[in-house]
Amino acid sequence: MKNILFIRCSPKTSGSYSGTFAESFVTQLQEVLSPANVVLRDLGRAPLPHVTHAHTLASEKQEGARNEAEQEALRLSDTLIEELEASDVLVIATPMHNFTLPSVLKAWVDHVVRAHRTIRLTPQGKVGLIGDKHTYIIVSSGGHHSAQPAWQPDFLTPYLTEILRTVGITRIEFIYLEAMNHGPAAAEQAVSAAQLRTQAILATLTSTTI
Repeated sequence: MKNILFIRCSPKTSGSYSGTFAESFVTQLQEVLSPANVVLRDLGRAPLPHVTHAHTLASEKQEGARNEAEQEALRLSDTLIEELEASDVLVIATPMHNFTLPSVLKAWVDHVVRAHRTIRLTPQGKVGLIGDKHTYIIVSSGGHHSAQPAWQPDFLTPYLTEILRTVGITRIEFIYLEAMNHGPAAAEQAVSAAQLRTQAILATLTSTTI
């Protein structure tokens, strides 16, 4: 059975463009990859705490050198990392907040990108330990950012691309829902374009390719 890790980041409990679109996409992924299990992390409904002083000190030690309190400080981080490791497909649904990712998603990143656990530090640089997996990032934005001239900057795409590569994930595809605050016609056009993109993705996927 394939495992899909679905990270949902919108603070909206209903009416989220990214979340609603991603739910449909995940359902279609389940059908294509059947049988497939979905693990949902709804960071909007259940935000993660930021990493703490205790977490930081504990993460600097090797696994066998930590005492009980230090192991406890990393318990949530370990759980999130294990969810990511166990997944065959990663789906992240997120709005673009102030040109970048929302703080709840940054908190998830800070828990799962961890020296000595998901990255190895070498003289030649960082080596990712998670292992590659198909990753689909659905991004909704009020303005337009991919066309030139861009209406607003996009710091989300390059950041998520590089931080996921740091842990070893390189098969990353972005699906954009742009200009969602520019009226119903613009939103409808954005959804139609995103649907065409996901249909092309699904058409190339089978359970044997994951």
